[in-house]
Amino acid sequence: MQVRELSGANVVSKISLSHRWLGPLDGMVIGTLVAQNSSLVELDLSNNMLGQRRDVAVVAISDALRANPPALRSINLAKNYISTDGARALGRALPHNFALRVLNLANNEIDGPSAVELCDGVMHNKGLSSLILSANEIDDASVAQVGAALQRGPVLRTIDMSGQHKSQA
Repeated sequence: MQVRELSGANVVSKISLSHRWLGPLDGMVIGTLVAQNSSLVELDLSNNMLGQRRDVAVVAISDALRANPPALRSINLAKNYISTDGARALGRALPHNFALRVLNLANNEIDGPSAVELCDGVMHNKGLSSLILSANEIDDASVAQVGAALQRGPVLRTIDMSGQHKSQA
């Protein structure tokens, strides 16, 4: 792992840790380091296993977002098995973050109620301009509810919820 870069000791603006088999403990360390980094602009954590063990890694990363790292504009968490706890934690963190512009949560296991809670946080975030939720497990009713709510939101310009795996009620 690129610990010196994540902590800000080695100044970099972009870090890709995609396809590294990162799991819960790795994500907890990443969250702690990112919260202290004042130069990181883009973080790619896609294609890992950060959603395992009840999303503890994503909760830690959400805590980092709540700490509002000043430069972080984009975080890619696609394909990480993120589900209910992670989506809800991100939703609680977003109202406290003023820098983040792009949040990619494509191809995870986020269900309809969790997506609705996540978007409640998005509604109170004045900076996020792009939210990608494509290919999750969001049912049609929740897709409509999220879409309607986000149309009333402050800044969000792009939301991608295509290719949902329809949950059976």
